[in-house]
Amino acid sequence: MEILVRAIYLVLMAGTAACSDRTRVAGGQSASVVPGDSVSPSSADSPEKQIVLRARAFDRADNLDSARILYEEAARRVPLVKDWLTLRAAGVTRDRGDRERMLSRVDLPVAQERRKPTEAIALERSGDVAGAIDAYSAIGERLAAIRLRMLAPADSQKMTIARRDLVALLAAPPSAQQAREAIVLFDKSFPNPTPVEQLTIARAAYAAGNAQRAASGYARAVAGGLGTSRDRFDNGLILARLNRDREAAAEFARVTSPEPLAAAARYQRARAMLAMGHREEARSALREITTAYPQDTSAASALLLLSDLATDDMRDADARVTLQSIARRFPRSRHASVALFRAGLIAYIAHDYRTAANELDS
Repeated sequence: MEILVRAIYLVLMAGTAACSDRTRVAGGQSASVVPGDSVSPSSADSPEKQIVLRARAFDRADNLDSARILYEEAARRVPLVKDWLTLRAAGVTRDRGDRERMLSRVDLPVAQERRKPTEAIALERSGDVAGAIDAYSAIGERLAAIRLRMLAPADSQKMTIARRDLVALLAAPPSAQQAREAIVLFDKSFPNPTPVEQLTIARAAYAAGNAQRAASGYARAVAGGLGTSRDRFDNGLILARLNRDREAAAEFARVTSPEPLAAAARYQRARAMLAMGHREEARSALREITTAYPQDTSAASALLLLSDLATDDMRDADARVTLQSIARRFPRSRHASVALFRAGLIAYIAHDYRTAANELDS
């Protein structure tokens, strides 16, 4: 039932989903309503949806009292989704007592979970920055609390604390979305990160999929003498993703321990060589992996890639021998079944149907 109610609410709010509760740029400034905004009501909308759309427009324009009145009216007219509209009304209500009365009327358990976040939003919207910071901190919204502490950039002590807290947040690590937002906020507010901060940001950016920022952070951290073998490996992956293959190959070459990571780095270096068009060098590098790390799964990966290269060169017999060696040397690896399947296909193409059947059934 709660899911159905939530779905109806989302339908009612269709067309406004792109508008956040209070759209912000980094640093906490609210976005203003512009002519032709997507929250403008249309004559084709139902009366209830028109009320919500007008409430959203007032909401975004910081006309909180008018927004509250309209949200409450919408909640009265559409009782099935009253809890969600009541939460929106509470979020723009300045008086704590009024908010408490509104929030006490929220019945659905899933909506009740939004009462504390709504209280934090309302405190911020009402200008109670200290109260909002405490409320956001209490519910684990660390980034929102940090952002509010940074509203007075002239306060050097608060900015120092915020800087430290941002770095600690990024080191946690946070969710990908939170990491991206925190990095944007840090870079805008603190243009000269230390090498230690760059390394923390690079790691968070790597985990969040922000390749450009990860690469720049790793570069500055390494220039400052920081970074582990894992950092160099991850930086190599990022550089390869950015098609900076020469730099990626150089970074992978610097990874010499621990052994499993070194084996993986040599394999990735060979792939970077291939991307640069250095086919024979890559082939030699892949063969070296199979002898230098004969028991490591990177050797299986290298053999699989060598079989692909042999196939590309129209040397199917050599490719098949290589694939069979993978199944024999690494029977429990994830590559074994792939190798047997490909070997079976090669046998089938060569009209060796009995062998193909045996390998495809393996």
